[in-house]
Amino acid sequence: MPKRKTVFYAFPGNPPSLGETIGRALKELNNLPPMRKANVRFRPWSEVPVAGRQLIRTILQNIDRADVYACDLTYSNPNVTFELGYAIGRFKRVWVSLDTSIQNAAREYKRLYFALLGLGYVEYHNHQDLANSFLTDSPLADLDQTLLGEIYRTETRRQEYPTLLYLKPPITTDAVIATEEILRESIFRNSLILDDPIEDPSPTLEWYAGKLRTADAVAMHLLSNNHNGSLNHNVKCSLVAGLAHSFGKHLLMLAHTPFETPIDYEHLLESHDTARACGTLVHRWVEKLEPSLPKRRARRPLDGAETTPTLDLRRLSMGEPVAENERQRLDGYFVETSTYYRALEGPTTIVVGRRGTGKTAILYALAQALSGDKRNHVCIVKPVGYEVHGLVRVLRAILHRSERGYLVESLWKFLIYTELARSVFESLSSRPIHQAPSPGFSTISTIIGMFSLLRSRNGLKAQWLLCSAWVIYQRRCCSELG
Repeated sequence: MPKRKTVFYAFPGNPPSLGETIGRALKELNNLPPMRKANVRFRPWSEVPVAGRQLIRTILQNIDRADVYACDLTYSNPNVTFELGYAIGRFKRVWVSLDTSIQNAAREYKRLYFALLGLGYVEYHNHQDLANSFLTDSPLADLDQTLLGEIYRTETRRQEYPTLLYLKPPITTDAVIATEEILRESIFRNSLILDDPIEDPSPTLEWYAGKLRTADAVAMHLLSNNHNGSLNHNVKCSLVAGLAHSFGKHLLMLAHTPFETPIDYEHLLESHDTARACGTLVHRWVEKLEPSLPKRRARRPLDGAETTPTLDLRRLSMGEPVAENERQRLDGYFVETSTYYRALEGPTTIVVGRRGTGKTAILYALAQALSGDKRNHVCIVKPVGYEVHGLVRVLRAILHRSERGYLVESLWKFLIYTELARSVFESLSSRPIHQAPSPGFSTISTIIGMFSLLRSRNGLKAQWLLCSAWVIYQRRCCSELG
């Protein structure tokens, strides 16, 4: 008798009519003589024994043992989507069915899944249609047709610094702001990859798989049931979470309340009512994770470890659409153009260009080149979007009762000097213990404390007073740093 082949079928529990139709189709297929002869077994998720076992662990074990992962996406379901992502990461042959007699089923599938996966589906209206579609399509005959190619099975070099992929929602809530601030100051600060729907609204499955292979951890923020666009974003997060789980990555899923937690990843998800509670969750997760991660890895193989170079087009990278996500690997493909050299040699340079033309890449390349000279201190001032919005809010609130030129100049000085002070403080703090900090170090410490106080104070007046105090104080700071 041939080796048994298994088809695991996942589908939502509601409506019951959907499970009934799929159950009848699978029963019919199991009773067909050709299927019995080929030793093929169709198993719906509803028949998985769970007594005394964790449901998701049992389901994932069944997916691991299956040859084909079949799922029905007539109705979007986070559990099925999570399992779909897991099956893709386990390199299973995936087969999708859709009852196109249900209004908007095909349109919703294209909107939620097709752009990300590029995966087609079979249509059916009843159990006979579904059984015949499986026999006609015959996914068991081409088990090697997985969504991820062989390149994703091989080991890949990790990033130099601990790397985290953070999936941001399309809405920047206070909790998202708090999360990003913590991650930017954490062990992942040198290699934080942001999946920002505003910057890149349509990443592909291959992009996520590539980033997950090199990442040490993954964090994602799901939207509450009340938020606009929550369905699209949460479907994407569910799929990527399943993919990350299949790759064995450290995973943190955060959700704004009210949120109905799917059973498949209830052990992975933390919900929060406030931004403060969210920050506490992220801090706790990062602190728990940090001891297991190296602070830095060897960037290139040691001498003598190099092998004969070969050209593998599958491994060729043309760079990221967003340069911020590949700052540590930029020197691997950056081309030094005349614009770069003019900026490097000029005392003051303004680079202007359309989005995606390489402005940020030039900035990071210049920073790396200038940092090679110990006489230089490089400080990149790149305000996060919500910080710029806060600056505009302050301007709107008090511009009418202030001297415009002085106010705008003071705020820009505040921004530039705080970033400069923080970067110098971090540079001095990271020096070896035998290198004593300069006399200005205590002043910088005071300034950093002042900056933290500014962030914690509420009220526009308090912020403006601290801002004014800062502009006065910065002269002393610069003179002590000499």
